[in-house]
Amino acid sequence: MVEELVAAAGPAAPPLVSVVVPVYNKRAFLRASLDSIVAASNRAGRVQLIFVDHHSSDGSYELLGEYANDADVQRVEGGNISTVRNTGAKSARGAYLSFIDCDCVVPIDYFLDLRVVFEWSGADAVGCEVGIPESATWSERLWYELHVVRSDGPRHYLNSANFAVRRGVFDAVGGFDETLPVGEDTNICQRLTAAGYRIFESHRLSVVHLDNPKTPLQFFRKQRWHGLAVLRGGPAMLRNKATIMMFAHVAALVLALVVVGSPSGMSLTARLLTVAALVLAAPVVTVAYRFLETRRLTAPAGAIALYELYYCARATALVSALVGREGRWLR
Repeated sequence: MVEELVAAAGPAAPPLVSVVVPVYNKRAFLRASLDSIVAASNRAGRVQLIFVDHHSSDGSYELLGEYANDADVQRVEGGNISTVRNTGAKSARGAYLSFIDCDCVVPIDYFLDLRVVFEWSGADAVGCEVGIPESATWSERLWYELHVVRSDGPRHYLNSANFAVRRGVFDAVGGFDETLPVGEDTNICQRLTAAGYRIFESHRLSVVHLDNPKTPLQFFRKQRWHGLAVLRGGPAMLRNKATIMMFAHVAALVLALVVVGSPSGMSLTARLLTVAALVLAAPVVTVAYRFLETRRLTAPAGAIALYELYYCARATALVSALVGREGRWLR
């Protein structure tokens, strides 16, 4: 199949796949990512590359100049990540739009496999949970193991770091929502499924994501930043499982404070056990859900601790949004 697709890709043929790579201050990872994307596009043929810089200040845009013979290099000022991706999509001429983040490394047959997965699955959007590098720390490895489903199949959500969609379908749902600071991938997947389009995950499309949070503190900051999307994402974002569990966690923490501060006939041991149960309830339930979804129980104590950080980070972002201080967390 691979050999047939390569042979059919003549140099004068119009692109079948248009690849949009948003770039913002990722110079440390940029060359590894773009070299892999260019090599995979040359291997497949009929691939259009569009690199869109979001006014980087670390030399990323200057580095993009080295790829001017391989890609259409653009620059956008203002807006957000959705603006950058939509801007790239406007220049796309392919039947498929492939969105790949600039800190992801793709395998050499990626774009050949992308065509095969679209044809075989008949799906409207495809992709795969981003992988982790061999040098991953315990926290990024654990977070990955908690979320990766190793079997292929239909999904309700795919991360936009490794996401492809039929061009007509992308246009039909209006592209990425430029009113959202983050959470644009959750939003577009919700709109795709609501409109009856099919999303499919295939591990033939696995890529390695290089720039993951390396420490619990970095993890907390990233999740706090992502939490800003909750209030701006509309009713659908407020109804998703993660948001519901976050509100449940906040309610449990308030109850824990009530138990600590209110006079009662409870013994100290009973009081401490009640507080611990309330504080850990949402993380424990979430880890149990992840076990049912992935069929793996990976380091449960560490997993519970990460989800405690996750829900606290999301709650912090929600509070900052409610008091009008979202901008602080975007720095």
